[in-house]
Amino acid sequence: MKLSIYIILLACLAGLPQSSFSQSDTPAENKVLDWMRENIRIFDESGSFSKGTVAIGLGYGFKNNIGISNNTNKFQVPALPFHFEVASKYNIGVGLSGGVFRWRPKESNTGLQYGYYTLSPRIAYHLNLGQRLDLYSGMAINTRLGIANNSSDSSPLTRMDADVGVFGGLRYYLLNGMGIFLEHGIDNVSCSKAGLVFRFN
Repeated sequence: MKLSIYIILLACLAGLPQSSFSQSDTPAENKVLDWMRENIRIFDESGSFSKGTVAIGLGYGFKNNIGISNNTNKFQVPALPFHFEVASKYNIGVGLSGGVFRWRPKESNTGLQYGYYTLSPRIAYHLNLGQRLDLYSGMAINTRLGIANNSSDSSPLTRMDADVGVFGGLRYYLLNGMGIFLEHGIDNVSCSKAGLVFRFN
């Protein structure tokens, strides 16, 4: 008798659809997943940095990357970075970044002044996050020039170095042709910088 009951139960279970035993997404979850599949395609052509787009950024460096403090030095020109980038194929951008930083010791009466300049060819990959948001990361070949100049000496001392650095950034366009940017990396006069970015299509 018990065996017959078990056989009847197994037969009933076998006749049920497979979906009855699986956990399906709720309608709300389905809508969210469908929207993400249709709208968030990070490796599709970038909506904010498509081929032929030019981006020019002018910013301010929060802290110079050579350890010069304003406690003992007077900044004649604060760390001012810039970048220029052109969109090529496959969401790749190529361009230049650079910056200037000038200072002099507060306690010096000799007229000693220092300058620090960078110029870096760079390449970056941009994710597709829509028309307003631009998230990117890349690599740069950095050329760094330091100059020490004394007013009593006509021949300044110079030193040039080169290195390779990586960086990452985020741009958000408030208008079609203008927005703000944040960057962090080893490719300029300052590791962390922010400012305005202008976009030309």
